[in-house]
Amino acid sequence: MEDGDVSEEVCYWKDMTLVPHLINLLGKRGIRTRLRLGQLSGGSTDRKELARQLHARVVGLRETVGGVIEQL
Repeated sequence: MEDGDVSEEVCYWKDMTLVPHLINLLGKRGIRTRLRLGQLSGGSTDRKELARQLHARVVGLRETVGGVIEQL
């Protein structure tokens, strides 16, 4: 991203306040992204086990693109 930091300008997390974050985000000249979709096979009915499985799958998807979030 040319006019900001992806982790602070695009991602909504930590103790950010929604409206100021959205105003800042919508004021950007543009945002490029890459979306990766995955499929979970054999999911669990136990929500905690399912959360562990989903977390592992997301980490695996992230590792397939070099283990880092690209800053565009």
